[in-house]
Amino acid sequence: MSTYPSALSDCSRPDIREFFQKRIEAFLSLQNDVINVMLEKGVYLKPAQLEMENEVDFVRSKKYLSGLFTGARPVNAPEIANLTRISHRAQFSKMVFVTFHKLAHKVELKEHFSQGRNGIENVLESLSEVLEKENIPLSASGDFKISPVEMSPFSDRLMLFFVNTCLGMFCFQMVSQALNSTLRSDIVVKLTKISTKMRKYYSAGLLLAIKEGWFEQPPNPVDHKV
Repeated sequence: MSTYPSALSDCSRPDIREFFQKRIEAFLSLQNDVINVMLEKGVYLKPAQLEMENEVDFVRSKKYLSGLFTGARPVNAPEIANLTRISHRAQFSKMVFVTFHKLAHKVELKEHFSQGRNGIENVLESLSEVLEKENIPLSASGDFKISPVEMSPFSDRLMLFFVNTCLGMFCFQMVSQALNSTLRSDIVVKLTKISTKMRKYYSAGLLLAIKEGWFEQPPNPVDHKV
């Protein structure tokens, strides 16, 4: 749902555009089914419920952008939405890292997933600090436990691929979107630090994949250099 619309906008061939359109429709249907099941099971993490003002107002001072060295204004609705979305993804990622740490065979991967879990803890603490000061409740993920298994259902290669792509790529998109719509300087600094640490962590993941011979080289154009 994040990558296919972008791919569709870059395509000119009708058959490829039709392919991506059908995939988007299929995933929209799947998304609705998943949310309905989560609501029925009581495990859907709802965003913060806000009481919105009825009047439109305009910013009259540059202090609206401050937050680092002077008194910060209350967070606005887009900032709350982005911080909540990132926090929910961080809670999910934390569960993934804990599980993969238990399942991985290679010591290097265990350490890598453990570092990911510690990094997620720092993200949650940093963002919760903003929301708690505003008395904005953040839905917490339910307690989770790992069932004992004799054999991991996932290979080390698949787990590292999932972390590098499904977690890494979409987390970067969420943080980038939040940075583009956040106006308070202290939140911008927090998100920038998170992005920098994420980039360093996922770069280490790519180096692990290359070391193990698991990183497939993307398609390259024919070299036309003389």
